[in-house]
Amino acid sequence: MKTGIVAPSRQELEPFLKRCENVEATKRSGFEFFTATLFDKELVCVICGICKTNAACATQALLDGFDVSRVFLLGVCGAISPSLKIKDTIVCTSVAHHDVEQSILTQNEPRFASAAFECDKTLLNAVQRAELNGLPYGVKLVYGKEVTGESFVDREGREQIVAAHSPLGVDMETAAAAQVCALNRVPFLALRTVTDTPFESGLEVFGKNLASASEICALALYETLKQL
Repeated sequence: MKTGIVAPSRQELEPFLKRCENVEATKRSGFEFFTATLFDKELVCVICGICKTNAACATQALLDGFDVSRVFLLGVCGAISPSLKIKDTIVCTSVAHHDVEQSILTQNEPRFASAAFECDKTLLNAVQRAELNGLPYGVKLVYGKEVTGESFVDREGREQIVAAHSPLGVDMETAAAAQVCALNRVPFLALRTVTDTPFESGLEVFGKNLASASEICALALYETLKQL
């Protein structure tokens, strides 16, 4: 069984990739893929790039080209919930587009059953087992909904997102990749670590916390894969 891992940027993938063995790089469909092993598991990682179309294209290329049986979506996010702190990691129980009218997805082809895409329960259970066994210092998990849109969300726009979705966090890729997984009936799970909050927001704050948040997200995935 091969496991696929999708990350938006090199900065978000490298902290995980450095923990892997037998890493080999290849280019396909314009994306950079890395085959690797970890805990005797075959992995295929891809840097998808930023925004939804890139994430969808890379995920489909991953599924078509490497025969993966499950997918993890890895990266950072902004917190929407005021309860979250920088470096908290959201274990996404479901993901949705915050900038797409829900009926577009449910009433038009290919007619999804829901506009929110549910993360796989088996993979969620693996995260919970990792948490019960004790996570590394600095890794704090929070379970809930994530939303995705085409632009970086600063202070402006948060109220509308909360009113429509009440999510924990927001990013620019997860729902698109999840939609591709759902369409292909491939189980997926998203892990996103917070770089900015309603109280500390903006691109400068995001940039300052990107490296440390990516490291924490990599640790969360590493510990999860131990349980599979």
